[in-house]
Amino acid sequence: MVVDERRRRGEVSEAIDVFVQQRALVRDPLSEEAWHLKSFQKSNRSTGKTGEHDTFVNHIITAAHQLARPDTLVIFSGGRTDPEIAYSESESYAAAFQQLMESSIRIAPDVAMNALESGRWATEQHATDSYQNLLFSILEFRRVVGAYPERVTVVTHKFKITRFIELHAPAIRWPAERIRVIGIDPEWCDEEERFSTIKLEMTMAVEPFRADPHGIKDPLAAKRLQRQWDPATLEMLAVGLEPQVAYLLSWSECRIRILGYIVDKSSLKMADLSTCPPLTRASVQEAHKLITPHIHRTPVLTCATLTRLASTPQDPSSPLFAPCSPGAAPASPKINLLFKCENTQRIGAFKARGAFHALSRLRISSPELLEKGVITHSSGNHAQALALAAREFGVKATIVMPEISTTSKIEGTKSQGAEVVFSGSTSVEREAVVNKIIEERGLTLVPPYDHPDIILGQGTLALELEEQAKEILNHYRGPGKSRGGCSFAAERQGTSNGVTNGTNGHPPTKGLDAVIAPCGGGGMLSGVATALSGTGIRVFAAEPSFQGGDDAKRGVAAGKRVDSVKTLTIADGLRTPLGDHTWKIISDKEKVQGLYSVTEEQIKAAMKLMLERAKIFIEPSSAVGVAVALYNEEFRAMVEREAGEEGWDIGVVLTGGNTTVEAIAKLFG
Repeated sequence: MVVDERRRRGEVSEAIDVFVQQRALVRDPLSEEAWHLKSFQKSNRSTGKTGEHDTFVNHIITAAHQLARPDTLVIFSGGRTDPEIAYSESESYAAAFQQLMESSIRIAPDVAMNALESGRWATEQHATDSYQNLLFSILEFRRVVGAYPERVTVVTHKFKITRFIELHAPAIRWPAERIRVIGIDPEWCDEEERFSTIKLEMTMAVEPFRADPHGIKDPLAAKRLQRQWDPATLEMLAVGLEPQVAYLLSWSECRIRILGYIVDKSSLKMADLSTCPPLTRASVQEAHKLITPHIHRTPVLTCATLTRLASTPQDPSSPLFAPCSPGAAPASPKINLLFKCENTQRIGAFKARGAFHALSRLRISSPELLEKGVITHSSGNHAQALALAAREFGVKATIVMPEISTTSKIEGTKSQGAEVVFSGSTSVEREAVVNKIIEERGLTLVPPYDHPDIILGQGTLALELEEQAKEILNHYRGPGKSRGGCSFAAERQGTSNGVTNGTNGHPPTKGLDAVIAPCGGGGMLSGVATALSGTGIRVFAAEPSFQGGDDAKRGVAAGKRVDSVKTLTIADGLRTPLGDHTWKIISDKEKVQGLYSVTEEQIKAAMKLMLERAKIFIEPSSAVGVAVALYNEEFRAMVEREAGEEGWDIGVVLTGGNTTVEAIAKLFG
C-alpha cells in the first residue's frame, strides 16, 4: 500500500470500506472457478441462479470509481478465515482489484488507470465478521493516514445495510451522518431466493448483533473462533489508541477501569494495552525518569562470607545454618554475589516503584480518573506502596486486604492515610469486594503486578543494579584478578546512560553475568527481564517449593500457565500465580533463562545468614533468591556448566524487609 506524503498531510479523509468474507481469489476474477465459493454462492443452471462472484467484482469496481475523488482511501477488509487458504480475504480482493484495473474490464480505461496510479488502497487482514470489518477498517485508515476518517462509505450487499447502519455504527459510536452504504445485491433468480436470503440475514446476523452488539457471546463469538480469530490480535491493534477507542477492542460483557483502560472485571485482567508504553528496555528507562523524584536509589551491597559460601562445595551433612569455614578451598562454580537492597526502599519494598509509575502514567493519560481515587487488593507491600503514592499525589486510596494480613502491614497501610477494607483470603473473595467498591464509587484499579505500567516501574531496579554492579566490580577488580569476595556498597547517583568507566586506568568490566529475582505474581521479575533484555545479562527466577508455590517453574515446564496457587509458604509475598502479562514474559526463554525453587528450611537459612553475616534484615520472600544462589544444586551445576573457570557475578534482588521481630522470633522459635 502506498500513500504519498501529500495524502498523509490530511487530504485523504474518506474511507471506502469493501468487506469480504470467505471468498479467496486464486486467479481470473471473472471466472467463477477462480473463487472459493460456498455452495449457496455458486451458480445453479437448474434454477437459473448466477454465481455470486459477479457481485464481488461489482463491489470492487464500485470501490474503484470512488477513487476518482482524491480524498478517498479504499480498504479491503477480511482476515484469513479459512485455514486451508494461504492468504486473507482482503489480499484476494486487492489482487482482483489490480487485475481488473490492469485489464480495464467492465470499467473505463481512464477510471482504471486513475485507480491504479492513485496508490490509495490498503488491506485490513484481521476481521472475521462485519462488526470487525467496520471497526478494524477505521483503525487501518488511521494507521495509514495518521488520522481517523471524516466519513466512511461501505461497499457491500444491499441486504446487509441494516447491520451496518442500525447496529455496527452505533455499537462503535460512529456518527450516523458520517456513514453511508452502497448496497449491491446479486441477481436473484426469483423472489423466493431474495426473501430466503433476507430471512437468513435477519436470523444469522441482525438478530444476534442486535442482542450482542460487540459479538462477545455465542453464537457470534463462537463463529469468530471458527473463522480463525485470535483474541491476542487485540493487543496489537490497541497499541497507540486512545482509551475511548481501545474500549471498543476489549469486548467484555462486564467492564471496570484498570489504570484508565476498560477490562473484564470477572477476572480483573488487563484486556487492552492501548496507551501503555511497549514492554522494552527503553520504556523502563523512561519509567525510571518518571519515578526518580519519588523513590530511593537503593544500595547494592556485597558480603565476602556469603560469596565464599556460594562458591564452596556443599556438605550435605552440615546444617544449613552453619557458615562456611574461612579456610575452605574455593570451588567451581565461582559465584560472586551482589545484593540489590530494595528492603531499604520507601515502604520497605520494591513495590513503591510500580505504584509511583502507575500513578504517574495515570496522571498523564487520565487525570480525571486519578482524581476520583484508586483501589487495589493486596496482602501487604503493594498495599503500602499504593497508599504512599496516592498520599503524595493527593488522591484517596482504598485498599482491600485479606483478614489474615500481618498486623505490621495493615498498620503500615493505614499510616499512609489509606482506607483499609477487609475481605476473605482467596483472590475470588478479594476481587468481589473490589468489584463492589468500584461499582459504588467509580475508583480506578491499580493491579498489584499484572499490568505494563507496574512491570515497567518495577523493572527500574534492574537499571540501577546493572550500573551499580559495574561500579563495584570496577572498584575492586583489576586486570588479571579473579572473581572473589568483596565488601563494598554502591548507592551514589550514577551516570544517566547506565555505563560506569573503569578505575585506576583499567578498562571497565563487562558487569553482571546474571540476576536472580524472586517470583510471585511476576511483576518485578518481568520488569527485570524487560530492563535487561538485550544486555547479555541472564535472568533467573526464584520460588518457594512448599505446597506447589513454584507455579511459574511448573507452568513453564508444562507450557501452560498455572492459574491457581494454594500454598502457605513462609514467603507470603510469593503466594500468587503469574498473571497473563507476566506469564508471556517469564515463559519466554529469551528473557528468563531459568526458574529454580527452594525449601522452607533453605529460605530460613538464607534469612539467618543475611542477618548474621551481612547484617541485612529481610523478610522470607526476599530471601528466596539468596537461597537459590546458596543451596540449589541444580542452579550451582548450571553456573558451573555455563560459566566455566571464570565463574559469574550474580546480582540478587532483596525485594523487601517488611516483617517484625516478633514474626522472626516465631519463625525461628
